[in-house]
Amino acid sequence: KRFTIEDGVAVLKITKFSELLLSGTVTSAAMVNGESYPTLQAAIDAASSGDTIVLQPGVGSEKVSVSRKSLTIDVGTTGYSKDNISLGSRCRMSEDGSKLVITYKKPSSSDSSTEKTYAVSTEKSKNGTVKLSDAKAAKGDTVTITVKPDDGYVLDTLTVIDADGDEVKLKDKGDGKYTFTMPASKITVEATFVLATEVEQPTQPTSHLFADIAAGSWIDTAVQYVYANGLMTGVSETEFAPSAATNRAMIWTILARRSGADTTGGANWYEKGQQWAIVNGISDGSNPSGSITREQLAVMLWRTVGCPLGAGDLSAFTDASSISDYAVTAMQWAVETGLMTGNGSGILAPKAGATRAETAAMLMRFCEANQ
Repeated sequence: KRFTIEDGVAVLKITKFSELLLSGTVTSAAMVNGESYPTLQAAIDAASSGDTIVLQPGVGSEKVSVSRKSLTIDVGTTGYSKDNISLGSRCRMSEDGSKLVITYKKPSSSDSSTEKTYAVSTEKSKNGTVKLSDAKAAKGDTVTITVKPDDGYVLDTLTVIDADGDEVKLKDKGDGKYTFTMPASKITVEATFVLATEVEQPTQPTSHLFADIAAGSWIDTAVQYVYANGLMTGVSETEFAPSAATNRAMIWTILARRSGADTTGGANWYEKGQQWAIVNGISDGSNPSGSITREQLAVMLWRTVGCPLGAGDLSAFTDASSISDYAVTAMQWAVETGLMTGNGSGILAPKAGATRAETAAMLMRFCEANQ
């Protein structure tokens, strides 16, 4: 029997012997021409150029890519951020109220000879599947790879190789999706899958490795998290220095690495992170060695997720009036999402320097909420 949809619920009725009613909530991320799709990327892939995609409450903050087609994405009241969308080389995006308008400019006859496309292929994999968003792409286009291991298996390796045998950098978008920027070369995608039981589980470092972090203290879990995820390390093999200040350059570099940017090289250790922060509107890149304040840290994290509206009530904090004007919305967001909770005495201390302990706690909360 086929399911029917009744008030947003999938209903299956079986009438043999007796009636049995099975129901469950239908999760939809987007709709195109009346058809519902479980993910926004699936809707984008299915849509034709010129279609309008209407986002649904289940869309979340999915990372997607659009290339070689013009689309309108109606965000509505979902709060979906345009920063989650990667565009191909000839696509441009503008905003029209609650709609994101993506326009693809086809190569004209005069420059069609320069719009060369290159093959994108994948080797057949055992114990899992690999799907490509494009079989051919032009230089600069964003290509999406979707991997799905068979039951009991996990992805072991995923490599993208150009015609010269060089590896192309991948960005992990989560949920089995990866993207890369197409070079002027044919591409081969190779994936291997292994039994989940064969995967060596990494040893989770514990903060008691640091003599200055008490096991079970309020910062213990946060230090474990940032250390295990490569966000922060100790100032030595035995000390974390939880009360020490965090400087602005450290935050640029941490957030750049988390986004997948390569922070190696440069004139100094933070130059690549500084450039990333400037280009992406996270910071103006000034005063790299200066201690970052709590409100500055909140603003950088807020900008990283697209500057959402904040509804947190700051009136409960006696020093709310000391928050800088530019940071008010970010602090409202930080309080609303639980990134900042104050010191228990009704004080936010927005202009106080963020200690390494406070930074670790905020980074853990931020990353867990924006995986």
